[in-house]
Amino acid sequence: MIADHSAARSNLRVLRDNGVVIGLHEFSGSPTEVALAETERVASVIRTRSLTSQRLDPHQPDSLVTLTVSMIQALRHADVAVGLDDVASAPDAVRWHALGATRAQGDFAGTPGDLDSVLPRSRQAHHRRGHDPHRPH
Repeated sequence: MIADHSAARSNLRVLRDNGVVIGLHEFSGSPTEVALAETERVASVIRTRSLTSQRLDPHQPDSLVTLTVSMIQALRHADVAVGLDDVASAPDAVRWHALGATRAQGDFAGTPGDLDSVLPRSRQAHHRRGHDPHRPH
């Protein structure tokens, strides 16, 4: 919505210039949103829920998950933090963190939070139970 409104973009710049961290929620990765993230120096995006439980399939280079991973990597390269909704489990969190996501919320992470601060506890708990979160399932 903000991409088409010059007054809203101006207000966004004023907020950012005054130290407010700018983020986009329900980010779908559309060309308009990616351009907005780049031109307005957006600090973080929250990816929509539909992909968090799906796995990357290297045999499907045009799948939505594969394209999302490419988008996450491009956003991270532009210093944009990427968060995910609906992270349900430690394996999901580990997988998406390895693919570039930096924040998460959902059943596993609870309220929005930094995966770096949540995953070490999860790794310790899984190792005590004999699970290795780094091993593919």
